Amino acid sequence: MSAIVYKINEVWRTCNKIRTLLAKNIIDIKEKFQSIAYSDFISSSKFLTVINSLSSELELTHDETVNLVQFFANDKDQINYKKFLEVLQPSLDCDNGNKQFVSGLEWEDPMHINVLSQFEHRQVNMILTKIAHSCRLKDIIFEPYFLDYEMMSKNDGTITITHFRRVLNFLGITLGSKEFRLLVKKFMKHNYTVNYVGFIEAIKNILKWFNENGHVECSMESECYPGNIIICDYQNLPRPEFNLVAEINGIDRPCHPCQSQKKGDASFEDLMLRIKKHILDNCIRTKEFFEKFDCLRRGFITTAQFLRGLDAIGVSGLHRLYIAQHDVIKILKNYEDPLDVDRINWKKFCDDIDEVFEIKNLHKQPYRLVECPPTEVKTLNRPGTADWECIPISTKQLAQETVFKLRKIIEGRQILIEPFFRDFDSNNYKHVTKCQMRRVFSMNSIVLSDKEILALMARYGNDMGFNYMKFLRDINEVYFCESKHEKLLEMLRKINEIPVPPCTHPERTIIEVLAKIKGEICRKRINLDMFLKNGQKFAKDELPVSDFRRNFSAAGIILEDCELDIVCDSCRIPSKPDCVNHKLFIDIMNEAFTQIGLEKQPLRRPIPLIPTREDSLNFLNFEERFVVSHALQKLSKYPDDVSNLSSFLTDYDGKSGYVTITNFQRGLKTCGLIELLTDRELNVLCKCFSVERGNCRFFDFKNLSFVTSEINKMQ
Repeated sequence: MSAIVYKINEVWRTCNKIRTLLAKNIIDIKEKFQSIAYSDFISSSKFLTVINSLSSELELTHDETVNLVQFFANDKDQINYKKFLEVLQPSLDCDNGNKQFVSGLEWEDPMHINVLSQFEHRQVNMILTKIAHSCRLKDIIFEPYFLDYEMMSKNDGTITITHFRRVLNFLGITLGSKEFRLLVKKFMKHNYTVNYVGFIEAIKNILKWFNENGHVECSMESECYPGNIIICDYQNLPRPEFNLVAEINGIDRPCHPCQSQKKGDASFEDLMLRIKKHILDNCIRTKEFFEKFDCLRRGFITTAQFLRGLDAIGVSGLHRLYIAQHDVIKILKNYEDPLDVDRINWKKFCDDIDEVFEIKNLHKQPYRLVECPPTEVKTLNRPGTADWECIPISTKQLAQETVFKLRKIIEGRQILIEPFFRDFDSNNYKHVTKCQMRRVFSMNSIVLSDKEILALMARYGNDMGFNYMKFLRDINEVYFCESKHEKLLEMLRKINEIPVPPCTHPERTIIEVLAKIKGEICRKRINLDMFLKNGQKFAKDELPVSDFRRNFSAAGIILEDCELDIVCDSCRIPSKPDCVNHKLFIDIMNEAFTQIGLEKQPLRRPIPLIPTREDSLNFLNFEERFVVSHALQKLSKYPDDVSNLSSFLTDYDGKSGYVTITNFQRGLKTCGLIELLTDRELNVLCKCFSVERGNCRFFDFKNLSFVTSEINKMQ
């Protein structure tokens, strides 16, 4: 042992010498090793080549170089140059920047053990505790059994992995495959051996703790079953990151689904209610996800298929409805086949779940009152919601006082606090975290103590966080709880009380009303048949009066009620007073564009309808009509000049069809037509074809050219 210590001291002194020389001379020794290495290991000859190439800078003796090679070499005469670089300067190895500091000498420590993660460390401690308990019952001494195999590893306190397993099996300590790999990972040394000295020391420490604390195991499991396999139940391991901090330090617990899913807490009835609530909220047909596995419709499928169906409907530890593995096992045991435990009765499961929508064989129970969905499903709270009946009275009173305090502050300052919660709830879950709830209050300058925050979380908190919608209903009860139905009825009542405006033209006849409708469809180019056919539902030529009246406003034809009554009375069917013959009405309206039966009269020339403008400024008496007729006859004798007039006026109006009176007179003078008309004829002609656009009067010259061309054809 003294020789080993002397060797370590010599190597350490040499490494300090190299480290000092590297600090004085800037040498990239790592690059020289990487240029000739293809892995973490290089041969001794290559290592000596790099060291000899730097002999002038490093100033190493032959004995110092030999000691380095012997110390860092393994059985295959290979050297791990990365470990050598870590001993010289840990910062040279950038790949291991996140690992703990390793000097390289820990490999020679007989008590060396590897560093594991926190979760793996807890698992190894549980495995070692079970092994120590088994050794205590059987009075096992490990050292003699391991010493028999120590010579295979040069007597340095290690044995091979195969020999380690062989010793444990010989002593009746049988480990599971995962547990054995984890134990080897903890005590592995030199990548292929196990440090049995560290393993024995860990067992002795546990036994020492047993003796000091008076630990006595009353269970006889290990004695009755000496070949029992030691496994680590990972589900029963404590999770300190999810501990109930409120029970330890008196502060609020974090919101996490696993806190409300402890083993043995949820009963089978509660699990079924959770699943029914999930199925009801998402409108899922459960049967469709299971029957595809049962082609023969026997009602039974395998356990794996049943679990796949649960995953498909979102019931598992990874989906929206979180159910732990031990709770899934409860469901499997309840619906398993009595004759075959590997089969599950999926039909019975679907029937129980579908009770939230309907009750099977309800026709056999005529007097049963059906409630859909059941009350227990509708009133089911989210997981993690505190039982308000079990909360201390002081917490209840504090929560109520806090709600009243917040209501007074929000109403007094007129704060609209809901948008602040909406900003944090981008997915519209109606929940925010406790930190986000604090931020909302802070942004609105609302100061609450820690106890008040805890009281609010106890009242409105669950596994998803803070239910701000429930909080807002309590803060502003009128806004969220007042019914809008009565307001709507009141608004409709006021609308119905508004008196109907009287008819402005009660003396109108059917001829005048039809002329008005024809003028509208000609000016706006409305296909009235298209609007009336949309309301045709029953007979071919029949249409209800209500639909007939409504289609006029849809077509853009504004008529008064008295005018609609006149049209409906003229087209009403005698045998059906509530229906109108819309086919007859459409034929009358089509006369504005063509004549019916024109194919039987080939020599007849159709006369198009020229709609008039119903404007008081365009009204002409008999004398003025005679003057306009005489003026149009004069202009119709010169059709070429009138067409040239249109081309001139187009330059002024920009193809809109309307020009000012001044531009019209200027165009007449340019074409030489103004000499044909007297001043009275010109004034009356401008009055006849004038159009009001905005607050000005314009001349409709396109209508003038159309009328003159028609008069010329008739002559």
